[in-house]
Amino acid sequence: MVGLDTQATRPKGLYDLLIDNAQINEAIQNTRVLNLDLIASGPVPLNPSGLLNSPKITEIIEHLKSSYNVVICDGPPVLQMSDGLVLASKLDGAILVVDLEQTSRDVLRHTKEQLYQSGVTLLGLICI
Repeated sequence: MVGLDTQATRPKGLYDLLIDNAQINEAIQNTRVLNLDLIASGPVPLNPSGLLNSPKITEIIEHLKSSYNVVICDGPPVLQMSDGLVLASKLDGAILVVDLEQTSRDVLRHTKEQLYQSGVTLLGLICI
C-alpha cells in the first residue's frame, strides 16, 4: 500500500538495537554534517525505562564510544519521565538544557539533586 510506514521502509533505530532487531551498523545514519552520524530513536516502546535499564543499552553505548570521539544522547526531561535519569546514569555525564522562562529555581534545584542521587555527573548547563 502506498503511504504506509512499515518496518521494512523506516530506518532502524535505538529501539531496534535494544530488542535485537538490528545491528549497530544498520541503525547508524550518516548526516549532511561532516563526521556527524546519528541513531534515531525508532518506535516508542511500551516500557522505555525497562529497555534503557537493560544491559543491552550499556553494550550499545560502549560500542559507540569505541567507534566515535564523542557520543551525545538526547533524552526526555529528567523530572517528567524516569527515562532521562535512567539514560543519563549510563553515560559519562549530562548537560542540562533549561528554558529559564519556563523553569523555576526550585525545579532546577530538584533536577540537579535527582541527577546527583542517580550518580550522574553534571557537566554543564545550557540556558535557552
